[in-house]
Amino acid sequence: MIRQAEKKKRETISVEEFISRLIRHIPDEQFKTIRHYGMYSRRCKGLSKKSYVNGNRKRNAG
Repeated sequence: MIRQAEKKKRETISVEEFISRLIRHIPDEQFKTIRHYGMYSRRCKGLSKKSYVNGNRKRNAG
């Protein structure tokens, strides 16, 4: 599928409108954010370190 060039939309807005659009992206104070997930989570880091150490012990023993 050939993608056609997307046209950019230019809009002039007031300062108040710009700030209100910007503020929409700021989460509430009580909002819990997730910083790391998947392979970067604390649980997976601990598991990967254990498996790495165990793997090296098995290689060195044999």
